[in-house]
Order: sequence, then structure tokens, then C-alpha cells
Amino acid sequence: MSKTVYLGKVVKDTGKPGLDNLREVRDICAEIINDYLKGKISYAKAMRRLNFLKTTVIKRDSKLEGKKRKAYAIVENFKKKLRKLREKVEKKKKANSKSRKKGKKGKRKR
Repeated sequence: MSKTVYLGKVVKDTGKPGLDNLREVRDICAEIINDYLKGKISYAKAMRRLNFLKTTVIKRDSKLEGKKRKAYAIVENFKKKLRKLREKVEKKKKANSKSRKKGKKGKRKR
């Protein structure tokens, strides 16, 4: 299995090899959400990937300064977007299930 899922495959690796600028962080977050919307990954897996990206950017012993702070904020904003998207998807699922239940009453058996 490959170490990276997005960087260098879906998201172009610019500058030095590895995760080294804010655009890469933003693009990876956007691809994670895009994969969730396409149904390639579940909500839980998308959230795990965002959390893993956050811990990759910010190590435990490092301080939250400069680019790290901005990268952290980018990941947190995408996590909020993912939560909102999940709420919309859940509402659509509930609406579809209610309309299906209503439609079953009028059908005849053949």
C-alpha cells in the first residue's frame, strides 16, 4: 500500500517533496471532501483522514505558529464543511425514506 493517498497522485506536489505549503494542505482537504461527496469514502473515513492530516501538519512537540497555525485553521474549516455536508446528506436520506414509505401504500401486487 502506498504511503500517500492524495499528495503526488491527485494533488500536485509543488516545491520540496512532501507536504510543505498551504496550497497542498487545502487541496488535500478539498479532495477528501470530494471523495466523500462522490461516495468513495464514508463520513468517518473522511473525518479520520482530515484528523490524520492535522496531526501530520502539527506534531505534538511543536508549537502552533506561522504556517502551521494557518494549516491547522484550514483543516479545521474543512472539518466544519464536512460536518455541514453530512447534515445535508442525512436530511436528504430522511426525506427520501419518507417519500418511499408514502409511495408503497398505493402500489398493487401483480
